[in-house]
Amino acid sequence: MFVKQENFEQNVRANKVVLQELSTFLTGHIQSRSSILPSWDFRFMTMVAQWLVEQGGYTMNPEGNNPGNVVGTGDIGFFTRPYNTEFVKGKRVPRPDVKFAKYSSMDYATNKKFEILADRWPLAYQAILAGSPSAVYVNGLFPGHGKDYATAARVDYVNGVTFRLKRTVAHYILACEDDMKEVDENASRIGNAPPAPGESLDYRNDAGMNKNSRSMLEGLLAELKKLQERVKTGQAIQV
Repeated sequence: MFVKQENFEQNVRANKVVLQELSTFLTGHIQSRSSILPSWDFRFMTMVAQWLVEQGGYTMNPEGNNPGNVVGTGDIGFFTRPYNTEFVKGKRVPRPDVKFAKYSSMDYATNKKFEILADRWPLAYQAILAGSPSAVYVNGLFPGHGKDYATAARVDYVNGVTFRLKRTVAHYILACEDDMKEVDENASRIGNAPPAPGESLDYRNDAGMNKNSRSMLEGLLAELKKLQERVKTGQAIQV
């Protein structure tokens, strides 16, 4: 599934699936490398925003399983793009010869991404785990002296990630609001009859679980709106 960020609102209910996949996937990787937070964990959003800069849309199926466009050779080789361009001395020029790493899976690729961050861009790696402002993460990718993550100017990359992060948070808010609508729609259909024998209880057929799900989503929505305000003013992702 690939959803351009500018098209997300055309069908929130269908498109929110990829947001759920991204949050679950990246949060798992982040939490495997740091402590699990006692509150809602939004640290993944900065990486989603960077992947948007590189991929142009929300997806769990990027070319070569390489969402960050890592240059080099992966566990199953590399690929090139005839239309690829890079910035050279401030000007965009064709670079169809650049080799991008090709990985056997997103899981393998993301493990490698974190390993590469820790090795080459440790300040960026630490910023993700700490939930620092997105600008701290991106600045960590630009140590200078030919070691920068991207050929684009640092300020442009910072601004690009920030712009996409703001829209990403807004889209997670829309997804949460739609989840609440779904819970409410199911609540209106739950009758007094008990579930059929062997049927699992969840928010769709049990009034108590439906109410609990609604309450959980209300809490998530409140925290997402707080996150939105922090992102607008360049504050930390996680508090």
